[in-house]
Amino acid sequence: MATSDRPRTPGTRRRGRRELLGVLPALLALHSAAFADCPAPEDGAVFVRVDSGALVVDTSATGIVAVEVSTTSNAPVEVQERCFDDRVEIEGRVPDRVYAPLDWRIRVPRSVDLDLVTLAGTIRIGSTDGSVTARTTGGSVIAGGIGGDAAMMTQGGSILAGDIDGNAELRSAGGGQIEIGNVGGNAELETMAGPITTGTVAGRVHAETHGGAIRVAESIGQLDAVTLAGDIRIGVSSLTRVQTAGGNIIVGRVRGPFVGSTELGDIRIERAESYVEASTGAAGDIEARLTPLSLDGDLHVSLTTHSGNIRLEIPEDMPADLEARIARSVIRQPDIRSEFPLETVGGPINIPAELANAFAMGTSVGRRGQINGGGNAVRLESSRGAIRIQRLRR
Repeated sequence: MATSDRPRTPGTRRRGRRELLGVLPALLALHSAAFADCPAPEDGAVFVRVDSGALVVDTSATGIVAVEVSTTSNAPVEVQERCFDDRVEIEGRVPDRVYAPLDWRIRVPRSVDLDLVTLAGTIRIGSTDGSVTARTTGGSVIAGGIGGDAAMMTQGGSILAGDIDGNAELRSAGGGQIEIGNVGGNAELETMAGPITTGTVAGRVHAETHGGAIRVAESIGQLDAVTLAGDIRIGVSSLTRVQTAGGNIIVGRVRGPFVGSTELGDIRIERAESYVEASTGAAGDIEARLTPLSLDGDLHVSLTTHSGNIRLEIPEDMPADLEARIARSVIRQPDIRSEFPLETVGGPINIPAELANAFAMGTSVGRRGQINGGGNAVRLESSRGAIRIQRLRR
């Protein structure tokens, strides 16, 4: 393949299909310069590597890949363009440190895949039909809709995107929010500090943040969500495992098993169609409504709270072994109310009043019983709060 290494002047156009290698030192001052265009590779890819500056990718071009650089600095900018049948490679360097704004505008067709890297700057991408890989060490990544897979990483900034038709792997190592629309595949979402928000995800979801809320409109596959400080809110999910060190967990509908815990906050599940295991730490109430489509599956329930109340609704025709316990003062009766018949187990211990404080949390007392012949284990336990068990007419 032939190679041309002549310096390219702004505005020149490449003719033919052979490879182009151009190195252009350009002095830019308060204006922009356009460089030689490459023919757009059909169903190909565009690779862009720059050592500083923002990348702005315009996906409205037809048949070409074009580069334009603008800055208010007098530092020379070197641009290399390599044109191949299946790809275009663009590399930009700024030999001297540039503190003024520096923008790289890349014009491409919607059909190409994009692989973008800047060592210092924000990346902005228009809507595209291809896949996108974008990496920056200092700045945010902002994109429209993406027709393929998306892999976006930043060392310091947010990641925002529209719908992603393929898989999504989005990570912010320096802290920043992650917000995307619907995802056609799996979603791997991680940020050091900031909220995570998604639309409907057709595959599995892994969402993790060290400080921020997590919101998922719908997860068709398995959902794993962890935050060290923030609420977790889910519209609809399947198999669900969630954990927060400080915040509420609120779920609209769970089509599969649910396992969740919070150290400081409430848990509310409006509709659970499979088994439920939920716990709160220092404080927090738990509310759950079991609404299975069938009574044949595993419908066990385990709800545990330290200083909160528990309210559970279960179908009146569900076979279950019920047990509710409160580990509170041995001088007081437990506050347990059930719409199903239960017998008392344990009970207060007669001790002198002067010793009551020493046994403030005596042995637990509670109630238990079988309904519809027994079957699924339903265990509710609170250290200080009240427990309510209610019938749900299906």
